[in-house]
Amino acid sequence: RDSLTSYLLNSQIGHPVNQVITGNNNLKEVDVNLYSVIPSVCKIRVLNNSGTGFLIKLYKNSKELFCFLTNEHVITKDVIESHQAIFIFYNFEKDYRMIKLNPSERFIKYFKEMDVTLIEIIKADKIDEKYFLLPYGSNISKNEEIYIIQFPEGKLSYSSGPITEINNYNLTHKASTKPGSSGSPIFLKGTTKVI
Repeated sequence: RDSLTSYLLNSQIGHPVNQVITGNNNLKEVDVNLYSVIPSVCKIRVLNNSGTGFLIKLYKNSKELFCFLTNEHVITKDVIESHQAIFIFYNFEKDYRMIKLNPSERFIKYFKEMDVTLIEIIKADKIDEKYFLLPYGSNISKNEEIYIIQFPEGKLSYSSGPITEINNYNLTHKASTKPGSSGSPIFLKGTTKVI
């Protein structure tokens, strides 16, 4: 499964994004048009911290991989190595699962250099496949509009704005985020696939 590391770096998942908390205050309550992706976006509780993550389906050699993705600073190497449990709340927070971070039971990989943690979701977690988002596989351009579904301070919100800069694996954008937004998925406007 080490090949998954290189796969993520060069695959259809696109460029991982390092999120920066912005000073703009254009967070909005969630719009009805975004309801199709909201069930896949998760509020996370890890120890005394919270953040955002999302369920995503990846493909490797025609094999489906059901995963949970967030930032590495939300679920760190230390949390993983201590086999902590995390709680993820999805489907408009109606459903939740406790996930034990045990690498002998599931594939778990963190990418500190990109601030990404990937956790395999297994059948025992009993999360319906319909909740797993697909990655956006095309190129992304400057000035394209994006939107972010997130749980800043534990409250479901979204923001939107243009991409202002693309530098290798980093996107700079004008969509607002706040504490608790870390790990949020970013969508290209008009799509339901994750950048």
